[in-house]
Amino acid sequence: MTTSSINYSRKLNLRRTRVIELEAEPTGTLVVSCLRLYQKKERRLDGRVLMVEDFKDPPTNLLTLKVPTQILQCPPCHQHYLLGKISALNLLDASKVQQIVSIAQDLAATGTGYFIVAELEILRVEVVNVFDFSNFIESAIESMISKASIDELVRRGSFVAGSKSQELDLGTCTICLEEFSSSPEAKLVRMDCSHVFHQACIYPWLENRSTTCPCCRRNIN
Repeated sequence: MTTSSINYSRKLNLRRTRVIELEAEPTGTLVVSCLRLYQKKERRLDGRVLMVEDFKDPPTNLLTLKVPTQILQCPPCHQHYLLGKISALNLLDASKVQQIVSIAQDLAATGTGYFIVAELEILRVEVVNVFDFSNFIESAIESMISKASIDELVRRGSFVAGSKSQELDLGTCTICLEEFSSSPEAKLVRMDCSHVFHQACIYPWLENRSTTCPCCRRNIN
């Protein structure tokens, strides 16, 4: 079973050059291009997000605009001319259109020409939520087997710390570092490897941290 979500983001990259014509009148050139990128990611059941596809199309030229000198030398005309041409593309929001126009006007105000390249990056990201039943079932079975092994170990190795146990000097629970002699009548568990722990300590250890003995790392399965 899979579900997916798609998100778009847009970024404007601007490159500008001041053009000085020694013998000719200044002119302005504006090139607008579009670069489309696509990424596909998979979000797995364990929370990991993996990149499975990442590619981009060749840049597409959307507009090559030569601004006549008479328009370039009239700031209101220049602004109106650029706003109309760029807005007609219907790809840029008002703030990005104004950003391009402002840069062009600033360069034109110095009395020189300009060459501006505005590249619009459109990134499409698709995130697919993958629910892998086979891995889920396998993990569930392993969890059931481990819990059954833990329950069997606790049942088989359980005993109560009484006077006889204290006489044997069982030592210390290496999980909580408490002397067994300090908790008489506590429920204890002797592992198959003969190491002894408090039942209240070893059960969470085996269930949540590791299915091995904390002392010798022997596996209970």
